Amino acid sequence: MRFGSITGDSLICAIADFGVKRVLEIGTLVGHSAITMAANLPEDGIVHTIEINPESAELAMANIRLANLTRKVIVHVGDALDVIPLLVGEFDLIYIDAEKSQYLKYIKSSECHLKENGVVIADNVKRFASEVKDYLEYMRSSGKYRSQYKDLGFDGMEISVRRKSEQEFKPDPGLTGNFP
Repeated sequence: MRFGSITGDSLICAIADFGVKRVLEIGTLVGHSAITMAANLPEDGIVHTIEINPESAELAMANIRLANLTRKVIVHVGDALDVIPLLVGEFDLIYIDAEKSQYLKYIKSSECHLKENGVVIADNVKRFASEVKDYLEYMRSSGKYRSQYKDLGFDGMEISVRRKSEQEFKPDPGLTGNFP
């Protein structure tokens, strides 16, 4: 899967807008998004990225070394549903770009690690709308998140902010587009 500049720009904006320091990425592939996020985190920021395919993880680690970001990116190799329970600490941002039919399981497994007012970005929700339908329904109706769709033209992202239990939903005017 090609990592586009529009997606990268959206991640960079989220890092700046939400003051992100700790990122959990589910789905590394060759490391482009991990590199983009790590390069835009503060000096003490860190990306934990999970890749199920060992060959892709090796390529990602090589790319991360070439980008001189090994101090800011930790690559975990294995099934995200097995790795996530082993992680320690909270994350400001969770970026999901892995097996689309597993998005709901990924968020349910990882949301205990997401800080209050932390952000979740799910990629490819327009192109794979039928595969992520249960995820989108959960994020939009569980009451745990303020969630909106961002149309990128060829594809889209669901951007969700974990809210305090007493907050009521108020749409973010900066996120626009028709939901898939």
